[in-house]
Amino acid sequence: MGAATGVYTSGFHEEFELAKTRRESTGEPEIWLVFKTPRSDKIEDPGSELTKYWNFVRCKDHYTKFCLKR
Repeated sequence: MGAATGVYTSGFHEEFELAKTRRESTGEPEIWLVFKTPRSDKIEDPGSELTKYWNFVRCKDHYTKFCLKR
């Protein structure tokens, strides 16, 4: 998911939080997230990057507020 920015765990995380905050206050932008399924060998031994990915994807808050597709 990228390198830490100082405040957030990655640039993606920072951009997502900024977009989410704007969406909650103004109703825009429309946020869609699309995820690909990781390869099976990565699932068996996820490592730190894939673990961050899983934690993000599994957040139920994202499913209720945004459009996610796998």
